[in-house]
Amino acid sequence: MTTKKAKLRIILKADATVVEDVENPELWQQVLAAIHQNSPEFSGNQETSGASNPIINRLDTQRNSPLVQFAKTIGVSQQDLIGAVDPSLEAPYLNLDDHCWEAMKKQTPKRGPGAISPTALAGTLLSLWFKEAGLGHPTQGQALEVLDTIGIKDVNASRSVKKVPWLQARSGGVMVLNPAQISKATGIARSFCLKKWKQEDERERTGQEV
Repeated sequence: MTTKKAKLRIILKADATVVEDVENPELWQQVLAAIHQNSPEFSGNQETSGASNPIINRLDTQRNSPLVQFAKTIGVSQQDLIGAVDPSLEAPYLNLDDHCWEAMKKQTPKRGPGAISPTALAGTLLSLWFKEAGLGHPTQGQALEVLDTIGIKDVNASRSVKKVPWLQARSGGVMVLNPAQISKATGIARSFCLKKWKQEDERERTGQEV
């Protein structure tokens, strides 16, 4: 007789409404550990009872949480957002998904209109996340750290940022979202998370080489 292995799922409900339903072994183990850490049995343990859990903070699904607002801003589900960029309040702040990156490279041109350079992509995602999380403005160096999560390098980081209209370069390598081009930035983030880069979206995002 073969034994079917049970699958554990994390289900977040508001009364009878399911807010999130995630099947992720690594995640449920972290959540289970956090529950144990905050149980009465551990209330006298200073090392666990008073510590905040970055995983729980990141997955806070309250109405005004940074993660919820980030997902709403770019128009994707929280599950798609976490799967694509895995937002965190700790460096490197975003962890890119290889499949989302592969889809972008396959569906966008290498150069010319519609092309998206590595630093422009990472800088856009970081700038949007920092805005929602209240982390200020990211730097090109932080964008390179995000790219490093999937082993991508960009030797033309400064040039990449200066060439796109939705990002503005500041002193010290700081990147700032152009208030007049927010829709282009959110469109790029949405396309990356959903792995869908339509031609009409490309024309709307940029009319020049990145």
